[in-house]
Amino acid sequence: TVGEYSVNIPFWTWILVIALILVPHELSHGIAARADKVRLRSVGLMLLAIFPGAFVEPDEKQLAKKSIMTRLRVFCAGTFMNFIVAGLAILLLSFIVFPLMFQPGVQLQAVDANSPAELSGLTNQTILTHINSIPITITYNELIQQNYFSDEIGETTAGQEIQFTDLEGNNYNIILEEKDSSPYMGILYTPIPTEDKLYASIADFLTKLWMFSFAVAIFNMLPIGPLDGGLVFQSLTDKYIGGSNAKKIQKWASMISLALVIFMFFGANIMGLI
Repeated sequence: TVGEYSVNIPFWTWILVIALILVPHELSHGIAARADKVRLRSVGLMLLAIFPGAFVEPDEKQLAKKSIMTRLRVFCAGTFMNFIVAGLAILLLSFIVFPLMFQPGVQLQAVDANSPAELSGLTNQTILTHINSIPITITYNELIQQNYFSDEIGETTAGQEIQFTDLEGNNYNIILEEKDSSPYMGILYTPIPTEDKLYASIADFLTKLWMFSFAVAIFNMLPIGPLDGGLVFQSLTDKYIGGSNAKKIQKWASMISLALVIFMFFGANIMGLI
């Protein structure tokens, strides 16, 4: 769902999201390994049912003989790339896709009686295009906050004067009043979506991409056995603690982390059965 509009994303876009999470992740492991002159036993792309993926298998014996910094770089490379993918998706959403999803300006849905806005002459359905001569544009951050003027005027205070300009070029000067300890102008407004639903589809896809890429990166760095985070934790504890104590710490960290993950997803159901 984007704003007030639900967009049906074809199933193949989920396949693309998974590919853009898994393939860069695995390839980054391989690039990091080769950068530190670690042999790769196998590299390739694969299909699990219809879901694409990739695999990179460094030479574990050779990697084990490398310095701890080399091992950490190899283990963390995939997660780092997931953060990069998530960041790029957010940047595309914020600065390219979302501005294209909405027309410049906002449309008034309601104007409170006897409010500063009504006293200035503003009426329902008026389309506002500028604030203090600054064009009103809709950004991703504003959409999340549901505050479509934040980038144009920032923080406001009671007694501050704001000038709106409508689609016909008419100006409206509003002096903010104080209501419930907050600045008040008395309008309810909404962004104006474009007719092209393609941008909404792209926005929904990029939102899925950054959210799942970020989630995979966080989950993958948990100190759980086969995960990259588990390998990092194992390398650090083996080096700085060593022996059986390191193995016990690794085991308990893995068990506790796994239990917390299970509780996070199923805790409500588990508590309901107790």
